[in-house]
Amino acid sequence: MLLVWLYNNTGQSVSAAALGHATQNVSWQLFPARGSHYDPQVTALILTLAAALVVALWGPWRLVRSRAGG
Repeated sequence: MLLVWLYNNTGQSVSAAALGHATQNVSWQLFPARGSHYDPQVTALILTLAAALVVALWGPWRLVRSRAGG
């Protein structure tokens, strides 16, 4: 959901969505939980909170592509 929002709100930039995806993939390696391992529960919580914040601030209508000419 966050990548769709990023894509739609950067002028449909595939590069921005790819950079967001790469950042998500690399972040778990840069910031390990409890010393040296990845904790998917923490990641799920952070991503859920980020998605809820996006919907709360910008609304669900920003997650869909607008129709051209309509």
